[in-house]
Amino acid sequence: MIQQSGGEALSHELTLLQTDLIFLGGLVENAISQSLDSLISRNIEQSNEVIKNDDQIDKKRYQIEDHCIRIIREFAPVAGDLRKVFSSLLCSQELERMGDYASGIAQISIKMGPNKTFKELIDIPKMGSLSINMMKKSLQAVTENNREEVLKMSSSILPDDDKVDQLNASIQDEMIDLMSRESNPINIRNGTYLIWISHNIERIADRATNIAERAIYQAGFTN
Repeated sequence: MIQQSGGEALSHELTLLQTDLIFLGGLVENAISQSLDSLISRNIEQSNEVIKNDDQIDKKRYQIEDHCIRIIREFAPVAGDLRKVFSSLLCSQELERMGDYASGIAQISIKMGPNKTFKELIDIPKMGSLSINMMKKSLQAVTENNREEVLKMSSSILPDDDKVDQLNASIQDEMIDLMSRESNPINIRNGTYLIWISHNIERIADRATNIAERAIYQAGFTN
């Protein structure tokens, strides 16, 4: 068997670490997509599946953390390599929290019951699509080796975060206005639930922005 040098072995471990991070991102993307699909379709069974699968996301996050600790212990990485390890550690936490928000959306959807939502969902699916794209771009940025591409991809995420914030504010204003003129307590309750869901999606976008900022730091654009 060919013996790897210390540098080659570390490089191999960092590649495996990024692969695991991408895999975790795929699990989270699926959770967000399914939670929103189940909300729109009022599919309670699918919502329950999202909640059940959250354990898999948690497990993968802790596997990544253990891997990071092992790399630090065995290789004592420095400079750029150390930044990659810590970035992977922190990004796994951000992704796990996104999974929690997806599970939260599914739980709220279940509370709303199988009937139609208080109003037709238009802006919430827009927010969801933006947030998922932000997450995918931020994860691509943090696993990208070309510094200029990292800066380009990460910077493109910030305007999308502003769009999500604007949609969230618009949804809240609309729901409050509709609920103030509503007499049916069930509709008022479900209108409140839609505000909560909008907030969860907005937080997903914030977490994606955190990963993008971490990618910029990892690439050495900040001290």
